[in-house]
Amino acid sequence: MRKNNKAKYVGYAAFAAGLSAACQAHALNAPDFLVYNIGPVYLRPHVSLSEIYNDNVLYRQRAQDRVSDLITTIKPGLNFFFGREDDNFITLDYTYGQYLYLDYDEFNTSDHSIGFGFRYKGTKTTIEGTDRIQMLSGILGGDIRANQAVVDWTSFNDNYRVSYDMTEKTGVYLQGRHDSRDYESGINLFDRNTLMATSGFRFAATHKIDLFGELHYGQDAVNPNRAGDKKGPHSWFFGGYVGVKGDFTSKLTGTAKIGYQTREYSDGSTPPNALLAQLTLDQQIGDKTQVSLNFSRRDIVSVQYVGQGSGRSYTANQLSLNVRQGIGSSGKWSVSAHGSYRYNEFDPTQAYPDRKDNWYRIGCGLNYDAQEWLHSSLGYEFAKFESSDSRILDYDANRITLQIALGY
Repeated sequence: MRKNNKAKYVGYAAFAAGLSAACQAHALNAPDFLVYNIGPVYLRPHVSLSEIYNDNVLYRQRAQDRVSDLITTIKPGLNFFFGREDDNFITLDYTYGQYLYLDYDEFNTSDHSIGFGFRYKGTKTTIEGTDRIQMLSGILGGDIRANQAVVDWTSFNDNYRVSYDMTEKTGVYLQGRHDSRDYESGINLFDRNTLMATSGFRFAATHKIDLFGELHYGQDAVNPNRAGDKKGPHSWFFGGYVGVKGDFTSKLTGTAKIGYQTREYSDGSTPPNALLAQLTLDQQIGDKTQVSLNFSRRDIVSVQYVGQGSGRSYTANQLSLNVRQGIGSSGKWSVSAHGSYRYNEFDPTQAYPDRKDNWYRIGCGLNYDAQEWLHSSLGYEFAKFESSDSRILDYDANRITLQIALGY
């Protein structure tokens, strides 16, 4: 059933335009309504509003099956912060997301996101952690395809780290990570749960560059959401990295590490060992240009159900480039461009004898930062997905996004 939501969209658009105009015309003092504090305790409300045109909402392959729509997204939230960002702190954030489709209101969804973080810094010991719970709903695309349009799922992510500086130049650390995704019942996707522990050391080669090495051990578990689907095997993995991070020059910072990992399934099978890598580089060019280059090679367990051979891992290689260029002397205007390529190679099984996925994204944007707390942007993105497996639909999509965000 479709409904006419045009009145709602006109109201949201008028609200965004009016808010922006009021902030500029009256030069409102942001702390008066965006930051409430009593000593070291801060409450910071935030909200974003966007209009997204998508010409392939359902990620269909054939032209006659494509559905386009205009999607309004509004995300209000509240952040609690206690302490200092450069020292010890505790923070808690809640964001609510509402997604409204102009023509196809059966796709309307809402999200809830709760995030927690803290850091304690002693003389030699630092303890820090983050937790995030997301109750999500939406249309899945890319390498995950479901047997229904709108899918509900809950995501949990927890990361904790304890670091100890033995000397001025050396230190050790322990890190624990938990990731899980719990899909609704009746869906042709696996729930996935990952637990991983990492131990590592660092050595300060210079006052700006650290060398480090680490070992990790973990487990992946998958469980079906349909009564007739076969449960996939659990798996255990073990590996390690060596790497370098820091300020390589006065304008180039980043991290580079390379590693190796083995995996074994509970049914006794052993997939090929995986070469792992991660590269993150940030380059400042002049006063107005920033360039970011990222590459990762990871070993991931698939949540896609395909009968025998389900719950197996694949290697995901992803390369991305982001460029931002300031315009003019005010420091408020900028243009940006981004591109990414992801290549998935699945372990050979009876279900996936030779599956390989290619995923491309390219886009550009115009950004205006009217104030430190008021941001707006207009962007375009083209996405294309291709798979060698005929059961996975190829598609491409064009998206245009207009967004305004208020808050710190």
